Amino acid sequence: MERKLWELVEKVNKELDNQGFKVIQKIDRGKRVLYGFLPQAVFDSMNKVFGPENWGYEILDSQVQSLEGKGMNSYAFVRIKVWIKDGDVIASREAFGGSRNDNVGDALKGAITDAVQKGLAMLSVGRVAYEGELGKFYDCYNRIAEKLKSGDSAIKKAYAEFTKENGLGRLREWPLSKLLEFCEEYKIK
Repeated sequence: MERKLWELVEKVNKELDNQGFKVIQKIDRGKRVLYGFLPQAVFDSMNKVFGPENWGYEILDSQVQSLEGKGMNSYAFVRIKVWIKDGDVIASREAFGGSRNDNVGDALKGAITDAVQKGLAMLSVGRVAYEGELGKFYDCYNRIAEKLKSGDSAIKKAYAEFTKENGLGRLREWPLSKLLEFCEEYKIK
């Protein structure tokens, strides 16, 4: 990928980091728990950094199936090409996505969203999610929140000082990097 595109992708990742815990979603897959960025946060960050005209996707193939049984009776599958550009320089990747829902439109929308995020991930957008790092941020946030809620006076004092020193607002809006810094500095396990 061209250096300028890489720098723009890094700006998108910084934008996601700066949005904090509120843009992380926990995805429970039964025996396996995954963490990802909320799709709208990724799309908004892409629009902010690249501009809506400098990134997008093209649907290459799609299929919708109706399934027997109650609920979640539509399954959609898509293959897309996602692209980002800066001037004449374009980078693109193909990706697949799938989704199940109780109506065809929502199943297709979910499949497209899934594929777009996977394609952007192949271009390193939101890579901390695919590197498995978001779970650390998620756990760190919850440990801090739990200690604050329990009335841990040492953590409350440290939290107040850290918030003031770093010009931070509410905990859920702290940049993800600041969450980890706080957990490491104050040994919150």
